[in-house]
Amino acid sequence: MRASGAAAAAAALGVGAVGTAAADHEIDSMFRNIRVREAQKAWERGYRGRADRSLALTDSGAEGRHPDLGPWNGVTATTTSDDRLKLERNAGTEEQELPVYREEVRQTEEYTGASAGGGVVGLIQTFGPTNIETGAFGTTDDSLVRLRGTIDWEPGTPEGTEEPGECELRILKNGTQVATTGGGLEVNTESRKTVLTNDSIVLNAEDDYEFEVVTWRSVNTYDVTVEFEELVDTGETETREVTVTEDVSIDSDTLLPDAGDTPKLVAWHNDDTRYGNYDAPRDANGHGTHVSGIMTGSGQAAAVDDATTDSPNAVLVAGDFLEYEVEAGADGGVFGAATGEGIEIVIEGPNGRQLSRSVGAQGTSEVSVEANITQTPAVHDSGAATYTVYVRTTEGEFAAPGRVQEVAAGSFAAFDGTTGEAVDDGDYAVHAGIAPGNSLVAVTGLGGGTNNLARAADEFAAAFNLRAVNMSWGAVGGIPFGILGGVLDSTPDDVADITDGGILTVAAAGNAATPANGNSSPAVVEEAISVVATGPRDGIAAYSSGGLGGVNEDGQPHAKPDVTAPGGHVNQLDWASKAGDPDSDEEYGDVRDFTGKGGTSMASPSVCGTAGLVAQAMEEDAPEALSLPEPAETTREDVMRLKHVLLSTASTTAFTAAPYHRAKAPTYTFGERDPYEGYGRVNVDAAVDAVARELLDASGLGDNESTSADFRETVGLNVPEDSRAVAGHVTTRGGTLDVDVEFTSYSGGNTGMAEGVPHVDLFVYGANPLEGTNGEPNIAASAQGESGSASVSLDVDTAAAGEDANEETYFVVAKLVNVPGAVNGYDVRANLDMELSFDAGEIPDVTTEFTASGSRSDDGSVFTAGQTNTVEITVEDFQNAEEIAVTDT
Repeated sequence: MRASGAAAAAAALGVGAVGTAAADHEIDSMFRNIRVREAQKAWERGYRGRADRSLALTDSGAEGRHPDLGPWNGVTATTTSDDRLKLERNAGTEEQELPVYREEVRQTEEYTGASAGGGVVGLIQTFGPTNIETGAFGTTDDSLVRLRGTIDWEPGTPEGTEEPGECELRILKNGTQVATTGGGLEVNTESRKTVLTNDSIVLNAEDDYEFEVVTWRSVNTYDVTVEFEELVDTGETETREVTVTEDVSIDSDTLLPDAGDTPKLVAWHNDDTRYGNYDAPRDANGHGTHVSGIMTGSGQAAAVDDATTDSPNAVLVAGDFLEYEVEAGADGGVFGAATGEGIEIVIEGPNGRQLSRSVGAQGTSEVSVEANITQTPAVHDSGAATYTVYVRTTEGEFAAPGRVQEVAAGSFAAFDGTTGEAVDDGDYAVHAGIAPGNSLVAVTGLGGGTNNLARAADEFAAAFNLRAVNMSWGAVGGIPFGILGGVLDSTPDDVADITDGGILTVAAAGNAATPANGNSSPAVVEEAISVVATGPRDGIAAYSSGGLGGVNEDGQPHAKPDVTAPGGHVNQLDWASKAGDPDSDEEYGDVRDFTGKGGTSMASPSVCGTAGLVAQAMEEDAPEALSLPEPAETTREDVMRLKHVLLSTASTTAFTAAPYHRAKAPTYTFGERDPYEGYGRVNVDAAVDAVARELLDASGLGDNESTSADFRETVGLNVPEDSRAVAGHVTTRGGTLDVDVEFTSYSGGNTGMAEGVPHVDLFVYGANPLEGTNGEPNIAASAQGESGSASVSLDVDTAAAGEDANEETYFVVAKLVNVPGAVNGYDVRANLDMELSFDAGEIPDVTTEFTASGSRSDDGSVFTAGQTNTVEITVEDFQNAEEIAVTDT
């Protein structure tokens, strides 16, 4: 690998200036995807998911040919009319002669509309109804007719809004949605979408077709073109391979890999065909593929083979650039990453054609400290070839000066020669999912897909060892719009059934809404975890919804959201797997590109993946009170305990991310729910530690005995590498538990910024959620630590006399709330001493207690042989003894 460029610190550079660089197979974590850097804290603890456990999504599909998601095991799932799960496996193919059709447009309708600007969110405009002009078609009854819709719009950001506009085009048949482009729950620079109905249209049926346009955030104008096209039989045939299937039992041991193997896409459920009627995992929309990559992507398509790193610390002016040459194999790829501001990265192929261009890092302090990343699969056919990575000012040579600090450029390994991040001894990847070791179940459809899952939830859990399902979609708005996404929607009942089946639901909170117009179904459902999107430094994204939204069956508003997680900004998108052309002949490994999007759609799968890791820790290493059984044995109560751990270990960002919050700034609530961030930023390291890290075991103490333990802990602001909270569990008998946390010192490169001691709050949570709730945190004791220290004392009931010593389990969490003078993104770490002690109580001695009454009379005469007297005694309130002896003396 050869690198050339500039290395003059803070100096203007000329074209072709020479610099220095270092080559390696690993790169600094700053150049990796932010979720990889976050998840690595759990991976280092031994939790990256298990291949014999799966996570699911209900979405637009999943790309089974992408190495990060596949390979597909060939299993297709169907929910039958009697609510059973039917499984089939591809047993091969056979050749058949099939007719060849030609597409001919027979009828066109065009519409134009405009949103009301950035102040209107989720605005719906409906065009139609449109009837089919049947005379335009070749036949009256037998024509194969499809409907194709295209929407074009300007995705700019008028009126000073921060995020670009997004459009969704829906096709309705007689008032029922039959196809959608998707959208709304993502942020990107796309400006055209196309949707195609999959079921043939019946002529002469007098059906009405309507076209709904949903505009999100800010859209100027949009144009809709709808075409009724006929598939005309050419009279010719062609030989095609047709899939042959065989039935598979739901208890087959061939459905899942073994625990230590590499994961797979283990089921394709495509009963809801609004996104395409495909007999193999495909995704014409791309949304589900991207979401899947965030959740379970293995990183096989982004494993670093070789890389060059550089530290130019330079200013680029018009015409300046840095240039790095990368040698890549045909089955691999090329990536470039840089930190700075006002810069972009471009990758050119061996023939000089531009293959990839990053989103420019500019505009906010939050994004300037994160790496700007782009990548491309190799495009040459065989062997190795040279690609060029350029770092330049945003929008090329005519932009304002840019600042570049660190650069990495390199090649990705061949996809079939690496396991990525899927296993402990795998390879270092730039992009991977939160739970790269978990297998994947893809269910197409949104509400329909969710209903298909709900109707057979028990069998889904048993067949695929399914732990959680992600739903990155929702109805528009909360109150009042969310009412239709609540009581009148079937999704809440479906989520409840999924929960009863032992599966946790995680859902996107929604985009661009206020607390009074926030979450909708499914995120609003009480059993679900509702997720708000943040940027890389935990600041809530401007587009992300608030909490109050939707009502329950009693007419009361649901309290949401629950937690936050990274979802990306328009100039700091969330990169994950990209779907290929669903109709192409590409095979496994031919599709291995990545795409960047932003939205609560991207935040939700991060939390779903986190749930998979925490579930692994609970199943493998937690004490009995915090453990999970195998998925097939998991109950609603178990699911709510998993949710309880995730919510309880989240931490507030009211102070630590204060300058990064956009339109929605949370307030400090001390353990209570905030309408913008719920319980705060989800913390994967604290969550797994809460269930798998033992701080103190006092269960075996005798009466009046004591035990204690001390720990050195660190929390910090250099997220995502630093921990926002630290946790562990304790097991006790009856007595008194004391926990103290005390600040001792600061460390890190920016410690001089701290203007006082940190604020650290201390919580002790019960093992089970708050009674009468769906997974809400159960705080047994808590203390605010504004002065750098906090102490709690918890009395645990002692067993009654005659009973064995009781055993109780709690988890302890210390959360960083504030460092005066500093915020997230600075290298400031607070070192803490945590002390735990337990004094066992005394189980009372057994005291026999009873009330006796009776009488006896005696004339004093001498007893003769065979003579007896009878004495009757009544004993009442007999306690604390097995028998009583009565002696007459």
